[in-house]
Amino acid sequence: MTDQSFTDYLQENILDPLNMTSTGFSVSDFPERQAAPHERVQGVLSKCGVVKLPFYDRRLIGGGGMVSTVTDLAKFMIAHMNDGESNGFQLLEPESIDAMHGKAISFPPQSPAVGYGYGWIQRNDNPARRIDMRGSQGHGGEDMGYQSSMWFVEKEQGGFGIVMLTNINESFKQNIVGVSTIYNKIEELLLREASSRY
Repeated sequence: MTDQSFTDYLQENILDPLNMTSTGFSVSDFPERQAAPHERVQGVLSKCGVVKLPFYDRRLIGGGGMVSTVTDLAKFMIAHMNDGESNGFQLLEPESIDAMHGKAISFPPQSPAVGYGYGWIQRNDNPARRIDMRGSQGHGGEDMGYQSSMWFVEKEQGGFGIVMLTNINESFKQNIVGVSTIYNKIEELLLREASSRY
């Protein structure tokens, strides 16, 4: 129990200890480093077009609404890959990390995900599938004009992962199959490259 606001709690207990100095709760926190959001709009009788959106804040803190960088999200992911510890700071106890990364819910065989833990998705590791996510786990998110992904693969000795942020999305008139396929293929390629460097 705390008397702090949720944002103050996150700042004091996660962002500051992990040295996530480029992560905040408003586009005004880092105005010089913001990527303008864009939406790909599918026309009924016209070609696809891209629309630049104004900067905006989404006050969904707790379910989204943060701004960050690849470097900062990598720090958060590394803590998850290291039993909750990063540079001497214990973000979460190893037992909590195990529970988050475990399979609390299973998905149907045709799904690209095989299970869901506590906020953590487990992806398939079957090379015969259309998209091979190499058994990665992590989470993604999206909002108007933005998408994010954070996936890693645990090995007995270490592991490897990717963080991807884009400033384009299809929230207005979505082609779900097209967007998810393209995005998943990019994730797959990045994971394959990370795997080769591991």
